[in-house]
Amino acid sequence: ATIGDAHLNFILKHSTDMAPESRFWGWLLGGTNNHIVHHLAPHVCHTHYLGLTKKLRAFCRAEARPYQ
Repeated sequence: ATIGDAHLNFILKHSTDMAPESRFWGWLLGGTNNHIVHHLAPHVCHTHYLGLTKKLRAFCRAEARPYQ
């Protein structure tokens, strides 16, 4: 399934990542430091969030979308 632009834009606008590349915070918070990916793919195990966050950042840069 895909997510629509409206949902994606809402998540990007209203969610914020906190130290998304920190393995310590990822471990301590169970991956929710990668909050945006957590909301976009809640069914995915948090051990994949860091890789998905890097891909999401690249996508946002390429599409001129906000990323916090």
